[in-house]
Amino acid sequence: SPDVDPADEEAAISLQASTIDGERLYTCTESEALVYRLPDFEQLARVSLPLFNDVHHVTPTRAGTMLVASAGLELVVEVTLDGDVVRLWNVLGEDPWERFDPDVDYRHVSTKPHRGHPNYVFHLGDEPWATRFHQGDAVSLTDPSRRIPVSDRRIHDGIVAGGRIHFSVVDGTIA
Repeated sequence: SPDVDPADEEAAISLQASTIDGERLYTCTESEALVYRLPDFEQLARVSLPLFNDVHHVTPTRAGTMLVASAGLELVVEVTLDGDVVRLWNVLGEDPWERFDPDVDYRHVSTKPHRGHPNYVFHLGDEPWATRFHQGDAVSLTDPSRRIPVSDRRIHDGIVAGGRIHFSVVDGTIA
């Protein structure tokens, strides 16, 4: 797949949500997923795919792949560190390409308005979940009928810690 140079004038370069897993930092810009070794910040992987639009979060899986929240396409993408797509989930339960064309490079275009806007990906056991900004909930990627209603406000993160899930709301409160 073509690679986007973050120094390019049109490239989105803001950093979004990150995950630290052992000695690895998984982070993202709006159009790429990055993996660094800590503490020296040696870059281990950089993945930029045409379906990465308004990327909000990246987290590792137990299988060694990454889950990437591509909010602009309403997707969570499972991808290898080499950039091979393993699986796509539309967070609205729709066909991933119902609204978008798989042959378009979405890294430099606006796809707003977003209807689901997955912000953050987390695991409950082996089950991947994603927060949905507009719905104020978290939804199971493997069974979209399973959801956790969180707030009537727009939520962002879903941090699993101490046997609980802590959700942040974009106004700075914790739900």
